Amino acid sequence: MGLWGTLGARHENVHKENGVSAGKEIYALLNFLNEDDIYRSCPELEKTAWQVVTECKQKYWKKDADYDERWNHGYEQNIHLTN
Repeated sequence: MGLWGTLGARHENVHKENGVSAGKEIYALLNFLNEDDIYRSCPELEKTAWQVVTECKQKYWKKDADYDERWNHGYEQNIHLTN
């Protein structure tokens, strides 16, 4: 794999973990929706579910963007290709 592969994999693993965390959070939030709220119609429930999913995805997209900005897409972690 080489040094770039190892370091690159470590960097990309953070993005993967953000995705896994987002999925778990979305799953938990969607399961919670129907416990306390009563929806008058399926479209109402669907609209709320999409809002929850969209907000959660945006939260984790921001985490990924902040991580890449902090580490300059891995460059500051010495993850870059040289000619």
